Amino acid sequence: MAGWYQKLSNGMLENGVESDLVNWYDHGYDYSKNSRHILLALASKFQKISKLKPPIIIYIYFSPVALFFKVLSSLARGIYGFVALVKYDAFIFTWGNSLWKWNLDFYLLKLLGKKLVVNLAHGSDMRLPYASGGYQQNEMSDKKFSSYLQKNLDRLTRKIRRIEKHKVKCIGAPLSSSPLASKKMINFFYLGIPCMNLIKKGNAEEEFLYKDKKNFRILHAPSNPNFKGTEEIRNTIKCLKNENIDFEYIEITNASNEKVLAELKACDLVIDQLYSDTPMATISAEAAYCGKPTIVGGYGFEELKEWIDPELWPPTILCTPQKFKSTLKAFIQNPKLGKDIGIKAQNFVQTKWSAKEVANRYLKVLCEDQLADSCYFDPMELSYVYGAGLNEKELKRRVKLLLNKGSLKPFGLNHNPNLEKKYYQFGMAS
Repeated sequence: MAGWYQKLSNGMLENGVESDLVNWYDHGYDYSKNSRHILLALASKFQKISKLKPPIIIYIYFSPVALFFKVLSSLARGIYGFVALVKYDAFIFTWGNSLWKWNLDFYLLKLLGKKLVVNLAHGSDMRLPYASGGYQQNEMSDKKFSSYLQKNLDRLTRKIRRIEKHKVKCIGAPLSSSPLASKKMINFFYLGIPCMNLIKKGNAEEEFLYKDKKNFRILHAPSNPNFKGTEEIRNTIKCLKNENIDFEYIEITNASNEKVLAELKACDLVIDQLYSDTPMATISAEAAYCGKPTIVGGYGFEELKEWIDPELWPPTILCTPQKFKSTLKAFIQNPKLGKDIGIKAQNFVQTKWSAKEVANRYLKVLCEDQLADSCYFDPMELSYVYGAGLNEKELKRRVKLLLNKGSLKPFGLNHNPNLEKKYYQFGMAS
């Protein structure tokens, strides 16, 4: 997840705790590479082979071969599970995954007294599919799209219930990243994102960017343009240009983390996204480490403040999607405002969210039987409906699609009738 766990592992080492990062695959943006155990290296290669797409003529003959390599991959991962059981005392799992399929290893891990934490706070691991811009309709008909959303909703619900059944410690994030949960969770904002300095000095590309810089420079680096509201951001940029406001706009996608960091150092302001449910995601945290402010749009920040200790609230420039243009314009015309926020953000990530400090809090979660009540939140008390990665109009369209199916429980929220009622009211409103 954007290098989180490489930094967390480094933070563990800073606390004097031996720690290994175990990746299933290397990150596409070169955030981190690790020496993978031979069993996992084989499992990864077998999995890639099983997913090859041969020409349609030979596909029918390839299917048994693909199944064979998929089985080999599962066997290699399964055997690695026993290796890890011997080597490690504690495990932090991500996205609801673990060493074995269907979390079957939880039974053995708990029997052997291993410390377990499952982080479900990344966003889409628990976000309602119909309230997430990560699920796109593309060429599907409305009927197929609603079935697609329902299928993924059922899959996520089964995963969450399976994990909750094991009564392991789970990390969640308030707002749209935890409505499927039915039990209290450790508040992600108590822990934070592990941050550390990854900027290399003397970078030739970075020096070029500084040399080329002429005026106020804005950076937008979306990993998923649909989710981030990039098209709306481009339209806003065009409007401001038409008003003869002088600035540079840089947009990069599918770039390595090193290139993004170089652009972060050279810019004056970062635009993260328009429809976020968190005040500081990874790109905002990396910008903060460079002392640069970030604009983050979203619908529920005032509600989110109720769930976060003010001392742990990350300093960014927050606005509703409707006020994005006026907010951006104000910070272009008064750069000092952004510089002041950038300094505050830099101090925040270097202290509250430093890799060492965040890792120390993770160690408390692992080792202490009971944390203070302020470290938890109850997802059953949430009332936020706007999700993340899509605008209000699109969300309402999706909710109505589900209501039109005629299902008695279209939202997957029978465990949370209050939130379910909110979605009914939202969908029925004109």
